[in-house]
Amino acid sequence: MQPLTVHTAPSAVPTLRSRPNGPTVFLPEGIVPFLKLIAEPTRLRLLALLAHGERCVCDIEAGLVLPQNLVSHHLAMLKREGLVVDRRAGKWVYYRLATPVVQEHLAALMTLLDIQQAEIPASPCGEEAQ
Repeated sequence: MQPLTVHTAPSAVPTLRSRPNGPTVFLPEGIVPFLKLIAEPTRLRLLALLAHGERCVCDIEAGLVLPQNLVSHHLAMLKREGLVVDRRAGKWVYYRLATPVVQEHLAALMTLLDIQQAEIPASPCGEEAQ
């Protein structure tokens, strides 16, 4: 199997470039911070909850079985990174997914992990790909 060199590129689409020692994989801009953000289980659960529609904070607390201060902390992080948006209605605050932003990150991840090519066998080491 050829070694991979991974770099972050400014483009939203990863590209493969042949080098003498194997292909180079370019990561879509922003994908690593996105993955770090959603890797935290509470934030991932929160996003899954909001994927089912807009929720007020009290419903999010009940759905995650977490105290208000912890829910607010995670919501603030997701909001700061643009993954959720809020709206106020009187004394209530409602949150929902920032769908275009989330879809953009997921599309970049799907492009990066293009599994259509996952079954292609490696060429033996030391041989040039044809």
